Amino acid sequence: MARKYLVTGATGFIGSQLVSRLAAEGAEVRCLIAPRQKNGLPGYPEAEFVVVDLSDAAALDEASRGIDVVYHLAAWIRPDKSIDGFDSVSKKYRQVNVEGTKLLAEACARNKVRLFVYFSSVEAVGLGRGITEESPCQPVTDYGRSKFEAEQYILGMVKARGFPAIIIRPGLVYGRGNMAMLPLFRLAKKGLAVTIRDGSNLMPFCFIDDLLRGALLAERQGRVGQIYHITGRPYAFREFIKTIGEELGVKVFPVRLPLGMVNTAISLKELMEKACRFRVYPFRILCNKDTIRLMYNDWDILAEKAGRELCFAPAFDLKKGIRSTVRWYQENNLL
Repeated sequence: MARKYLVTGATGFIGSQLVSRLAAEGAEVRCLIAPRQKNGLPGYPEAEFVVVDLSDAAALDEASRGIDVVYHLAAWIRPDKSIDGFDSVSKKYRQVNVEGTKLLAEACARNKVRLFVYFSSVEAVGLGRGITEESPCQPVTDYGRSKFEAEQYILGMVKARGFPAIIIRPGLVYGRGNMAMLPLFRLAKKGLAVTIRDGSNLMPFCFIDDLLRGALLAERQGRVGQIYHITGRPYAFREFIKTIGEELGVKVFPVRLPLGMVNTAISLKELMEKACRFRVYPFRILCNKDTIRLMYNDWDILAEKAGRELCFAPAFDLKKGIRSTVRWYQENNLL
């Protein structure tokens, strides 16, 4: 008998492709989507769609009834406005990523699901070199802190009540369907790459197919109560951009921004925001001292436990992954 899955965040870049993968295997899939996304349902006639707000405990209880495996991807990741209230985004992180996850996990515990797979983030662990699944977590962003807090709650349920949960931390996922990274590829096509300092900092890039395969390995071979990093080997940011240029047949010239100048600009922006009591998000991108740190520090995430316990290893090197991504953008007239 086929397993029945519940996938939250099913209309997103990763969620939609996970639904496709599960449906292709013949699984029954129930897709939980937020009310604000109900007009953007992907065309999966084989999947069931349920519009539920993560703050609605009763609706979450109903949606998780009769489910074997839950993949919880839904999260608040970026602002939905260019200008918003002073604390609106940080409150949304807590409301969706922490409180929403708690309510869903509790509903799944009541309904005795067989496994709860939580998609956290490498932002939950923070910056540094040689970071493994056993490294202490020191998140530097509000988003990372919200994901870490949700992880702690889930692990507390595992320890106290035997809740069957596994946590995976995806790297910086790129590939077909990723619209958030499209501006980076378009800029490279014009022969430009904007970096802070020289772009030599390591970043945990992960191709979408590797993430999906790693997630399924975690579900089927992982141990309850464990955290697994699912990412490719780290690459320098400038190498990532250079590879995009090579695939497009363009020589990319770096535009190096001095860190001091960037920090000064961010400080002035934050002083203005504090005085006016609102936040500015250029192109709906978080732009503060914390997020800027992710752009110039080493973020060297290793998938050691995933390799040992799941036999996970990325199948796509950077060149192969970029080639696939560029081809998808071009086929869809985006690049």
